[in-house]
Amino acid sequence: MINIYDANNVMFREAMRPYMPGQKRMTLRMRFESASPSDIWVWDGYDHNERRQAIYPKYKTNRTPKPMDVSAQVKMWKDLLKHTPSTSIEVHGWEADDVIGTLVRKMPGKAIVHTNDMDYGQVAHLCKLNGVDLKGVPPRWVCLYKALRGDSSDAIDGIPGFGPKRWEEMEQHWPAIEQAIIAGDVAGFDGLPFKPAVRAWLAVQENVDQLQAMLTVTHFENVPDDELEGGMTVGTPNRLKGHQILTEFFL
Repeated sequence: MINIYDANNVMFREAMRPYMPGQKRMTLRMRFESASPSDIWVWDGYDHNERRQAIYPKYKTNRTPKPMDVSAQVKMWKDLLKHTPSTSIEVHGWEADDVIGTLVRKMPGKAIVHTNDMDYGQVAHLCKLNGVDLKGVPPRWVCLYKALRGDSSDAIDGIPGFGPKRWEEMEQHWPAIEQAIIAGDVAGFDGLPFKPAVRAWLAVQENVDQLQAMLTVTHFENVPDDELEGGMTVGTPNRLKGHQILTEFFL
């Protein structure tokens, strides 16, 4: 199996996880020693949010800069990967989500994706997920779920007052709701059993336009092959250089 790491997600969680006595945690030295040719680390590319912010301006605008020590750890791991047999991918203008989504579509059934990001539920039928809680949502409907319910981590608002219970109650109507959102016309929601407050919200064209944008940005896009290959770097194993980097920082 190929191990694909949502790199920023994995490294940030590891760096920010509080130390608990007796609890085993992966260190940079351990990662370096265990790096394998079957490992692919995928990073967000430069300007990676611009594509989706052009559609939904609020997208991920709530993110704060990583603490300096976390950023330093991420940079060090990027440097260390150059001296392992693992592959790194960082594509200008693309999020790691899109790159990983593209990869698993190219190798269905052959990859384990390491992340806790529910977005990856949409490709759960194509790969194994390590760390994701799908909250009982079928892969086919993950994007609709996030658009309707919202996602605070990505600053996606969702529909006000559309809670988890209502999501489950509307299961038989998910296809019709999705079609109405894609059509982008307030009339498309007529006849669907929404609560009065939600119906009133959907009666405003501006809100429907926003909902359409929210649904659009939740989907993974395919990264063109030439851009994918251009952002790919295969490391050259060099244990000595790796240890020199680690020793410099007393790791």
